[in-house]
Amino acid sequence: HAVSVFANDEAILSYRSALAVVGPGRPADELMAKAAVQLRAKLAYVLHWRCVGVEREAREVLREAIGLVDERDSFQAARLLNLLARMEIENHDYGAALAAFDAAEARLGDRPEDQDQAVVELWLEIQLEGRAVLYYFNNEPARVAAVLAEVGPVVEARGGPTQKQYFLTALHRA
Repeated sequence: HAVSVFANDEAILSYRSALAVVGPGRPADELMAKAAVQLRAKLAYVLHWRCVGVEREAREVLREAIGLVDERDSFQAARLLNLLARMEIENHDYGAALAAFDAAEARLGDRPEDQDQAVVELWLEIQLEGRAVLYYFNNEPARVAAVLAEVGPVVEARGGPTQKQYFLTALHRA
């Protein structure tokens, strides 16, 4: 609740208190293990997007969460790696961002555009809100155009309004 009302200090305190209960590392209990990942991801979100001066801690907490994801949960790992990549873009560490995007895509498997809708949407987010933005910030219009050429048919066939809006915005920038 604290996050939803922008009570960031209270949210951070609540997440840290919950993590103290869960403990360090990956708990043996599957439910607690999932909670450990989710709590770290939520804490990283609040630290990064709602607080000033703790971006490094946010990335560290998120890396911990990624390290705790069940190896069978490729989608969750890809989602968190995408979030980490976007944090790295904001940190202007484009090499780390590209590595995280690559790792996220590897977790989605071959031809993610042919998988279920949640995977398609995450893949499109990685491409449009991630790679295209990174290449734009890095002044690489040819790479932005290559991303758009690759995702265009997928956006047309399976993209929702949000993906279409990001595609058109990126196309306009290119």
